[in-house]
Amino acid sequence: MDWATSIYASPKARSRSVDRRAGSRPGVIASSRSMMERVHGQDIARPLHRDRPLPAGPAVAALTYVAGDRFYDAPARLADLHLVATDVDWTSGSGQEISGTAGDLLLIATGRPAGLAGLSGPGMDVLTARMQGPAPRLGR
Repeated sequence: MDWATSIYASPKARSRSVDRRAGSRPGVIASSRSMMERVHGQDIARPLHRDRPLPAGPAVAALTYVAGDRFYDAPARLADLHLVATDVDWTSGSGQEISGTAGDLLLIATGRPAGLAGLSGPGMDVLTARMQGPAPRLGR
């Protein structure tokens, strides 16, 4: 499945396609490739005001992967926050609660402020300040 076709394919077909491509490329972690497809899909859909729901299984896998990945500085950004996905069965961390869809949580976990608008909870002030702070150094 080529990239242009994959945008219009069902989420399940896109997931199989991304995972198949990732498995055929040396040194590429399938979960990383799958996560990137989910995040970049949200990057494209948001400015176009399109809803792009994430399938539950891949959404949980992507959130779990990113929440612990230092490349995106997620552990520092999300420290002392309890994230709760409202559309899939996923939680992470402890502290002040932040809740929202898997797509919004995935965006903020990867450092994209576009996800803030769909989130709520007592930890929003902390998260907003962290998102507006200096850009984290990648790969710490």
